[in-house]
Amino acid sequence: MDESGDTDMFDKKGRPLPNVSNLFMIGLAIIDDPEDVRAKLDNLRNQFLADPYFTGVPSFQDDAKKTAIMLHAKDDIPEIRWKVFDLLSTIPVKVAVVIRRKEDMRRDAQSIFQSTGQKITDNIIYDNVVTMLFRYISHTKGDCEIKFAVKKKPRNAALLAAINSSQASLKSKGNRVTTRIKVSSEHSRNDACLQLTDYYLWALNRLYINQETRYIDKLKDNFNVILDVDDIRNMKGGELFTRHNPIELIKIMPVSS
Repeated sequence: MDESGDTDMFDKKGRPLPNVSNLFMIGLAIIDDPEDVRAKLDNLRNQFLADPYFTGVPSFQDDAKKTAIMLHAKDDIPEIRWKVFDLLSTIPVKVAVVIRRKEDMRRDAQSIFQSTGQKITDNIIYDNVVTMLFRYISHTKGDCEIKFAVKKKPRNAALLAAINSSQASLKSKGNRVTTRIKVSSEHSRNDACLQLTDYYLWALNRLYINQETRYIDKLKDNFNVILDVDDIRNMKGGELFTRHNPIELIKIMPVSS
C-alpha cells in the first residue's frame, strides 16, 4: 500500500494552505507472487543503472536518492517511465484505490471542528481512508500480509485497527470475513512492490489532474476498484469505478484547485 498527494490542509492559524496537492489517494496492489514482481522491477532498474545512456542524469546520481535507489514515477525521467509502464502492463495485479479531494476534506474538517472542537489530524484522515478502502477488498482469501509504505515512522497497530474496523463493518452487514491480516511497514526503496503501487497511483493522478489518459490506459485492466469519495453526483457514497464500470476521463468529476 502507498499514498499519493498529502493530507496538508491548514496552516497554524487555520487558514487553507496554498500550493498543496488537490487529491489524496491511498492504493493497494494485491500481488500473488511478490518475489517475482520484486525480481522483475529490480532487474529493470539495474539495467537502467548499467546503461551508459543514463550517465549524468540527475535522478541517477547517488546523492539524489531517486532512481539511483528506487523507481518513483514522479522523479523518474520519461524514458524510464515508458519502460516501467511497459513492464507493469505485463504483471498481473489487482489494484484498489480510494480518492479524496482536498476541497471536500477541508470542508469536512471545518464542519467537524465547528460542531465538536476536534481537529482532524493527518493520521485520522489516513486511517479513515484505509478503513474505506478495505470495505471493497475480499476478506475470504486466506491469511495475508499488508505492507504499507512508511513515510516517517511505522504505525502498524493503528493501521491494523483501521482494517479491523472495515472487517467489523462487513460482518455487521452479513458479509463473510475469514481473512487474518498481518500489517507491516517498509520504506519504498526497500521493496519494489511498493514502487509498483506508486506507479499506479501516479497514473491515476495524471488522469485526474492533467487529463492524461495514456498512462492509465496501460494499466486500467488491473484496477479492480476506484472509489472517488467526494464525487457524489450519482451516489451518496461516492463514484465507484470497477471492471464493469471502468474509469474514463469523460466520467470523472473535474478537480477543484
